[in-house]
Amino acid sequence: MMIFGLAPAIAPIVGGWILRLGSWESIFWFLSGYGTLLVIAVWVFLPETHPTHLRTPFTARALMAELVQVSRSGRFHRMAWSGILIFAAWFIYVGGAAIVVFDLFHKGSNDFWILFVPLIGGVVLGAWASRRTAGKIPDPTLISAGVVIALIGAVINVAVAHLGLPWVVLAPAVCSFGASLAYPSVQIALFDMFPRARGAAASGFTFGQLLVNSAVAVALVPLVDASSTTMAMACLMITLAAVSLWVWTLRADLSGS
Repeated sequence: MMIFGLAPAIAPIVGGWILRLGSWESIFWFLSGYGTLLVIAVWVFLPETHPTHLRTPFTARALMAELVQVSRSGRFHRMAWSGILIFAAWFIYVGGAAIVVFDLFHKGSNDFWILFVPLIGGVVLGAWASRRTAGKIPDPTLISAGVVIALIGAVINVAVAHLGLPWVVLAPAVCSFGASLAYPSVQIALFDMFPRARGAAASGFTFGQLLVNSAVAVALVPLVDASSTTMAMACLMITLAAVSLWVWTLRADLSGS
């Protein structure tokens, strides 16, 4: 969850701090040093834990066979795209953070916290609530609760978008809370569909998430960044698409299709 929420949220804040200490080139020096340290840390502290006899052979044929198996599942696609879109709905504010903070909020490079503290607060609280309720509430119920909360937040977001701060950042935080509440259960459900191909399921889901988040930041944000209201409407439309896919998943499960 953190790769999609915390990292993109912290990055502009850290970038603002670095710009206060040096030129824009210093950001790239920081990234080079950080990347080097990360490679060393992963190499030293993260050994492979998956048992050897359970690993998929590292061949193109074996890997592609599992990916094809996952990609042919309609239930996987319905549930995966629901989880991807419920997250992408509020990620529009992360992808368009510079425009939101500079152009819509009329703030400076050190004010990204105004947007990200509520957003990531929602992510953290949602993840905490998901962990506390795991095993006590069935996964479909927990996912439904998260989807409904995200939808309520998206509707409120449209209603209060014209009011400015602080309302314009609180409603998206409700969306991020709902998405974070549902997200872990969506992941577990997807992985459980393919007990012997969990890696392929994880790869497919993660690839879709990264692809959609990139499309939101690069293609969608420039189309809806005219005002807080247009941003909120885009958030609502994506949320409605996620809700539709989740309802489709529930109906298909009930009918056994």
